[in-house]
Amino acid sequence: MTASEATLNVFLRQYLKMITNDLDERHLDAIVINGFHSPRWILCHLAIAGDMGLRMLGKDRHCPKTWAVAYGPGSDGSTHPKIAPSKEELLSKISDIYTELASAVQSAPSELLEQPHSLELLKSSALQTNGHLISHLLTTHFAVHLGQLSTIRRQIGLPHLF
Repeated sequence: MTASEATLNVFLRQYLKMITNDLDERHLDAIVINGFHSPRWILCHLAIAGDMGLRMLGKDRHCPKTWAVAYGPGSDGSTHPKIAPSKEELLSKISDIYTELASAVQSAPSELLEQPHSLELLKSSALQTNGHLISHLLTTHFAVHLGQLSTIRRQIGLPHLF
């Protein structure tokens, strides 16, 4: 694992702040494109995905277990009616989780990073090890969901950022 993934994740988290800066609570539950997730779903999903990476490294959970059911793989993509953390809580959790994940992976034993991951959803993908999966969580997974948030911004009439 190189420091590049950690640096890229810092960049992505800075971009996340820009993307969400002018999203208010009423925007967070909107599904503006059929088949897309709500912004709150995306933010919760990013938090629980990072949490999963921390647990792979033997670290403590930051998110309530109920979030994983409501916003994890297989959930419907909308905001769960009873589990709707605020934007501020979600951004704070994401910052804490990914800061810790980027640091923890740098000091993780290479034997742990080289072990096959246990995420059934990605078993048949090119991502075969814990290290691959954590790199994905820090970079490509995060970026895919930022692209969704960026598209949602434009669909609700907010200006482009660049």
